[in-house]
Amino acid sequence: MQPGDAVSMRRPSLHQQWRKKHLAAWKECKARPVIRKPSTRQPGQSYAQEAANQKKKEEKTDEKEIEIKTDKVTDLADLKDPLQALKGVQMLLQEFPNLLEGA
Repeated sequence: MQPGDAVSMRRPSLHQQWRKKHLAAWKECKARPVIRKPSTRQPGQSYAQEAANQKKKEEKTDEKEIEIKTDKVTDLADLKDPLQALKGVQMLLQEFPNLLEGA
């Protein structure tokens, strides 16, 4: 092939043309199926972008776990005072069992 020669475009074969125009192919006959074009590719994220997103998600979950743990610790601290009061009442009832009868 010399420079400047015309390059011929490849034509679809007669079978392919017939297949597209045939009535059975139009009605989606199983014997003569229509070859469909593949769906357009939707580009995804690169590996680096996906890794960065995953790292952000992990940080958020770590923050939530820390918040949950601190909530539990504060709940325990809030329960110490009422627990001490109940222990005091129990001790009084043991020392003075007739205390409730008079009330």
